[in-house]
Amino acid sequence: MYQMICVLMATIAYGSAAGHCQATAVTFQSSTYSDFRQLLTREPTSGTVYGPANLEFPEQAKDRYPAVVVVHTLGGYRGANEGYAAAELRKSGLATLNL
Repeated sequence: MYQMICVLMATIAYGSAAGHCQATAVTFQSSTYSDFRQLLTREPTSGTVYGPANLEFPEQAKDRYPAVVVVHTLGGYRGANEGYAAAELRKSGLATLNL
């Protein structure tokens, strides 16, 4: 978890330093468990999965942006739900990382 937060902060800092951009594709490495018992007993993970994400910035160009992580629901990422929320956050001047 700590590594993912560090990668997120570095990605946001890089995007802000690189100037105004539309969107940046980011891939996160995560672990997968075969069942909930394995997670509770802290057994080693069953494997590794990679999840895509998009880092998007507001239209107003600035040196720095506050950022929000938009995580999908159990139904997966949907433009009508999470996409709409991310767009509204960007209109308010926030960068969004859409998972």
